[in-house]
Amino acid sequence: MKRRKLYLLIILLVLIVIAFYGIRLFQSKSSSATNSKSLQKTQIYDKDLNVNINLPYKEISSYDSYGDNVYLSAADKSPSGMANKIIQYNRKTKKTVQLFTTKFDSSSVQGVKANGRWLTWVDSDDFGDQKNIYIMNTKTKEIKPVTKENDKSIKNEFPVLADNHIAWIYYDQKKNQSYVMLRDLNSHSNKIIFNLKTHTLENAFLSIQKGKLLFTDIRGGKGYCYIYDISKQKLERFKSPHKKIGWGELLNDHQIVYLAFFSNSFADNKLVLYDTRTMKAKEFSSKYMEVNRLRVDASNHVFVGMGGDRYFHKFQIDNNLIKKQGKINDKDIFDMTAKVL
Repeated sequence: MKRRKLYLLIILLVLIVIAFYGIRLFQSKSSSATNSKSLQKTQIYDKDLNVNINLPYKEISSYDSYGDNVYLSAADKSPSGMANKIIQYNRKTKKTVQLFTTKFDSSSVQGVKANGRWLTWVDSDDFGDQKNIYIMNTKTKEIKPVTKENDKSIKNEFPVLADNHIAWIYYDQKKNQSYVMLRDLNSHSNKIIFNLKTHTLENAFLSIQKGKLLFTDIRGGKGYCYIYDISKQKLERFKSPHKKIGWGELLNDHQIVYLAFFSNSFADNKLVLYDTRTMKAKEFSSKYMEVNRLRVDASNHVFVGMGGDRYFHKFQIDNNLIKKQGKINDKDIFDMTAKVL
């Protein structure tokens, strides 16, 4: 009987020792995993300087640069795992400064745009249901919201920045009405420049170039492109031969590219070149293109991401001729690109 009790006691002690070291081992592995996560970095390729910059952030959702400064929305001890802060990185000193921390418990900060005087971004919840647009004076570091913060009766789309103005699409849920808005950043005043008939994923984005703002709308079953000259406060309307259009981008003073949609499926689309002088449109392809990424530059280049392609298709617009110039990586398009290491 005594031997049996002794035997059971030995087994119990062995189990306690195993459990103790098992917990220590688990804690060690957990600590190692945590340290591994904390050491995650994102690398930015700076095309201007032809250098790679390693930054200690798990995720960088958007970024822009002006002069010596790079502005980015980054995840830094973020509960959601998505960007929760606005960071300024100086290319010369290699120092970072925290400019803003999200006001949401679980956030997604994105949409960074910068010029010599102003910085703008969007602070949203992790579902994107609530978006607050902010503007910062880069000299004084004063930050102001563009609309009332956390107002559930409104929805803001992502803004575009031009000199001393920003523009965005604003949805008033009480009135069930969407507007194209313009804010004078010097006077901090907002004004409505257009009442939209249609507000969908297809036409929720604006394009701006040299003080001219482009947006699209569908009225009476017909697609229209609108160009608003900010300095002249003049609005021009151009009727498209396509019924459902969106994702418009200004190429130059008289040419636009946009997507035409042919069904309820977003993928059933074609890219179109539209000339405001001749009021004629030309499709890039006779087949559906499945465009899901679209960029333009100041040299009449159009960069198109299609389907599951990881690269862009590059086109050159020469007068009204569309010339395909092959495939290109995003690193060769943008001034900066980012990847998680």
